Amino acid sequence: MDSNTNVVWNSRLLDVHLVSDHPSFASIYEDILFRYPSLDIFINTPSKGKRAKGDSRKIFKALLLDLYVSWCEDPNQWLGISTNNNSWNTCSRYNTLFISRNIKALLATLVELGLLDRLNHRYSSINPQFNHTARYQASETLRGVFYLHHFGTAQISKNPDREVIILRNSEVDEFGEGLGSSAPIEYAETADTEAMRLHVRAYNELLAKHHIDLGSAESLIVKITFWDKRLKRVQEQNIVIGQHNKFVYRVFSRGSFDCHGRFYGGWWTRIPSEMRKDIFIDGQPTHEVDFKALHVHLLSAKSGVLLPADPYRLEQPVVDGISIQEQRAWMKALILHSMNAKSQKGAFKAFRYEAEAGTAMRRATDLDLQRLLTAFTDSYPHLEQYLCSDQGIYLMRQDSDIAAEVIRLMTRQGIPVLCVHDSFIVDVFHWVELREAMVLASIRVAGRDLFAEQGAFACDREQGFEVYAVEALRSMRGVDECKEALGRRRGVRTRERRIVGLGRRRGVSYRIGPYSHF
Repeated sequence: MDSNTNVVWNSRLLDVHLVSDHPSFASIYEDILFRYPSLDIFINTPSKGKRAKGDSRKIFKALLLDLYVSWCEDPNQWLGISTNNNSWNTCSRYNTLFISRNIKALLATLVELGLLDRLNHRYSSINPQFNHTARYQASETLRGVFYLHHFGTAQISKNPDREVIILRNSEVDEFGEGLGSSAPIEYAETADTEAMRLHVRAYNELLAKHHIDLGSAESLIVKITFWDKRLKRVQEQNIVIGQHNKFVYRVFSRGSFDCHGRFYGGWWTRIPSEMRKDIFIDGQPTHEVDFKALHVHLLSAKSGVLLPADPYRLEQPVVDGISIQEQRAWMKALILHSMNAKSQKGAFKAFRYEAEAGTAMRRATDLDLQRLLTAFTDSYPHLEQYLCSDQGIYLMRQDSDIAAEVIRLMTRQGIPVLCVHDSFIVDVFHWVELREAMVLASIRVAGRDLFAEQGAFACDREQGFEVYAVEALRSMRGVDECKEALGRRRGVRTRERRIVGLGRRRGVSYRIGPYSHF
């Protein structure tokens, strides 16, 4: 099969951390081995040597399950699978199932048997933006087996033992992936990493018990477009909002636990912000509350200075030709870039690079930006020392600690909250509990209560959280799930009852909880 650009990029990486003990998956596995005795012999031949724990049966089940999930997500989607031996280190903390380099021989066998289609990898030092790993996809024969035993994806989850504290050497992108070819790196265990892992796993256990969906989505696939900074082009991506895609982890960068630490993984962290208002938790509409100008307020707390709620707004015009409201947008973008950049030149370059093409922001001169920056530091001189000095990566660690504390407090109450960096989503009936958790978390981490807002209005404790809670409920009148989302939620309950009933008739107890093993 010849590759082409559209086919190659309609893909995702293999996920070996999926697990399911659904009877239909067992039927898929057994059906294939019955049809292909040579494959049965191949995967049941014991592995030899020091790496014997990476046995072929476990590898085949992990591969087969993700091929099935990929087929459910999009029949035309491919899985990118590395054939580099370094990608399959059975001693790595990130390889929970001990998938070994034997996966290469298994892939070759499945291709030879006609169960997999393959697109060869591509490497070029001249046009590296087109490089990609080998792609694999279920063949028509394997798809027929999937169709025969189809059971959806609601009873598929992530392995609870998967590593949730990830350390990278490089910077990370907006999805928590390492920039360039950076793979996660090993690290020594400490009391802090153990405590963080315990809290994140408890959070994942809670999320797995609740139905989280996009109420406006007619299918499990949401197509988005985004600017890929690495490839320097607009990319399309399929976001899968299924119940198997809720697993959350923390990512640290630059080889240090002092850098970054934000939460990633859940599908809600990948969809555009304007779509998040359509999230439903257990059939209930949600509200999103976020900390306002968080990094600026964190730095001011460090200096012992109290800022106004909106420090980005200056009442006097600084840049000619734009309104006060536009000036605020410019100021916010500039200050955020200045906190992340190592130099003023880098901040100005990033400001224009991130601006939408054809806008006044894209055409802003260095003189315009210098005037804005000077106006800001004249208003808040204590912040000048933190600008253009690479503070952003350390502020992310601090805001991630606040998020971790919010999640811990809500998890302890059994209330699922979705985190998108400094923003939190909860069903409308638990709005008060969320705001209380945000206040406690900000005081414990930053030493003071930090400003927060919901939509277009601030929501601070001096006014009483109940006032905003009532307003939140009122604004949700008439907001309902679309019929497809309602069907997905009801379908999960129906399948759970059906499987439990099947187990009782057979005299078998099937565990339908969130964490199922092979």
